[in-house]
Amino acid sequence: RGKCHSVRHFIFEYQLINYYGFSPNTISRLQHNEGMNTTTLNKLCLILHCDISDIITFEETEEEQEAIASDKKRMEELRSIHFSL
Repeated sequence: RGKCHSVRHFIFEYQLINYYGFSPNTISRLQHNEGMNTTTLNKLCLILHCDISDIITFEETEEEQEAIASDKKRMEELRSIHFSL
């Protein structure tokens, strides 16, 4: 099963590069769960005949949650200063 999966994976990568015009860099980004632009995601959905939710999920990191909370707090402070003037 492992070998068969590896061969299929290689063939799919080959097809993405040679038939669909994906760059090796894009393949690498896919393999490492790195950021993708919407054009690439759209193209993958068309190739795989699937919905975007079938290939990606949104997972907010703790750092991102803290940054948003900090931004919200700052906006509230700015609003209170603006309305008190």
